[in-house]
Amino acid sequence: MATARGQKSVRCRRKPLFYGLRSKNFGLVQRLVRVYARALDLPATYFDAPFTDFQYKLRATHYPSQPKAPDDEFGIAPHTDTSFLTLLAPNDVPGLAFRTQAGDWIDVPTVLDAFIVNGGQLLLRWTNDRFLATAHRAVNRTGGERYALAFFCDAQIDWPIAAVPTCIGPGRPPRYETTYYTDYMIRYQARTYNVFDDHAKDAAE
Repeated sequence: MATARGQKSVRCRRKPLFYGLRSKNFGLVQRLVRVYARALDLPATYFDAPFTDFQYKLRATHYPSQPKAPDDEFGIAPHTDTSFLTLLAPNDVPGLAFRTQAGDWIDVPTVLDAFIVNGGQLLLRWTNDRFLATAHRAVNRTGGERYALAFFCDAQIDWPIAAVPTCIGPGRPPRYETTYYTDYMIRYQARTYNVFDDHAKDAAE
C-alpha cells in the first residue's frame, strides 16, 4: 500500500512574504488563463470574468529527506489536484515527478526562477478532457530539506463549470454535467476521504 510519510504543513511566521507571493500569483494566474483561452481557440478574455475574484489556497509544505524511501513510499503520494490550475513556486531542490499518459514517471528538472504549472481536475472538466489533470508525486531523496509553495486556483465559487464551446460538438458531447466548485468538492471529499454521511456518499457515485 502506497504511503506518504514525513510530509508536514509549515507554519510560517513570515506573513509579508506570503502576502507578496499571493499578490504576484494573482497577477500571473490572470495572465495564464488568457493563454489557456487562446490555446482552446477562445477569445483571450473568455476566462477573465470567472477569474476576476477567484478562489485560491496557498500551501507551504515541508518534505524531509527520504534518501532510502522504497518505491511505494512518498513525500506525497501520486495524485491529481482538484484545481483549475496550480502554480508551484520556483524551487532549487528536486523531488517532483510527473506521470505520462503511458504510465511512466518523469523527474521534473529544477529551472532557475521558473514556476511549474499543473492542470487540475476542474480544468479537465472545463475542457471536456482536452487538457488533462497532471498526475504527480514528490519524494525528497536529496539528503537535505525540501520546501514547496503551491498556489491552487479555481474560478469564482458560484461560476458554473461546464465544457467550453470549442471542446464540444457533433461526435464530442460533454462528458461531465455542469457543476459548481462547492458541489464538486463535496462529491470529491465523499469519494476520496469517506467523511460524509451515506446520502453524500451516494451522491458521489
